[in-house]
Amino acid sequence: MKLHTCRVALVAAAALALAACASTTPTQFYTLIPAASPSPAANAAASTFRIAVLPVDIPEQVDRAQLVVREGTGGIVPVETRQWIAPLASEIRGALSADLT
Repeated sequence: MKLHTCRVALVAAAALALAACASTTPTQFYTLIPAASPSPAANAAASTFRIAVLPVDIPEQVDRAQLVVREGTGGIVPVETRQWIAPLASEIRGALSADLT
C-alpha cells in the first residue's frame, strides 16, 4: 500500500511540475514585411525594374528569434513571448527591398 501511495504522490508532483512549466501567454509573431497588396498586377505594371538588396549584418546581441527591447539606460532584454516570423536579417532585408521597390 505504501508503494502505491508513493507512486500517486510522484505522479501528482510530476503533473504539478509540468503545469508550472506551461506557458500561459501565447507566443506572438511579428514581421517587418508589409502584407501583399490586393492587386499584384497593378504593382507589376508600375515597377519596370528590380532592386537587389544584399544580405544584412545584424549585431550578435540582437540577432535572436525573440524581439529584443532596450531596458533602462543601456541594457537589452529578449522578450520570450514575442518572436520574429523569420530570421531578423531576412526580415530587415525583405523590408528594405519592399520599401525600395
